[in-house]
Amino acid sequence: MKICGMSKFSICIFIFVCSCLVYSQSNPVYQKLNSIKISHPANEKNFSTDLKIQENISDGNGLTFRLGVLIIVSALNPIVIYENKHIYVGTTRELTLGFGKYTKYRASVEYSFIFRSFLMHHFRASVKYDIQLHRSVGEYFDDQSVISIGGGYFADKEGSGVFPEVTAGYKIGEKLLFFPYAKLRHTFMLQKNKPDITDFSIGAILGYRLF
Repeated sequence: MKICGMSKFSICIFIFVCSCLVYSQSNPVYQKLNSIKISHPANEKNFSTDLKIQENISDGNGLTFRLGVLIIVSALNPIVIYENKHIYVGTTRELTLGFGKYTKYRASVEYSFIFRSFLMHHFRASVKYDIQLHRSVGEYFDDQSVISIGGGYFADKEGSGVFPEVTAGYKIGEKLLFFPYAKLRHTFMLQKNKPDITDFSIGAILGYRLF
């Protein structure tokens, strides 16, 4: 299927890139760069004070909006699926166990409910490796910006398959993990009569670090 001349693969890449750009706007590094004050030589003191007040108000409003969006998306965990030239939507939830330095290695299970009248239940088990882009050590918890690569096994009522996936996210916590993310994945079905599945999801992964 093509939409406006774009293949389904191009559409998925476009959505994933846009999500990464939105995610980068809320990244701590980006926020720090945005908070740098600019002084004016003519009236440096007053200008800096006014600018700082405006930035604080803007940052506060922006933070409240981002937190609201994050809470809603984390609760819903929406997923969009392309299968057999049709698009379906649903909700998904992933639980993960982390281990290793900075919790770089993870094992996950995921359940997805698809809003349709057939094959509504998807089950997945996977392993992942988190590539750390940025890490901050806070007073109460650590946080990391990561790109994750992984793969796993898929099953529904009528078949099974294997999949690679890539995830952009922001991992919060040391023992208890909260992981807002955007994920792109393609499942290769092992049965010849079963079409492959491409899906994109956003939300939050919940997890625990073993060691």
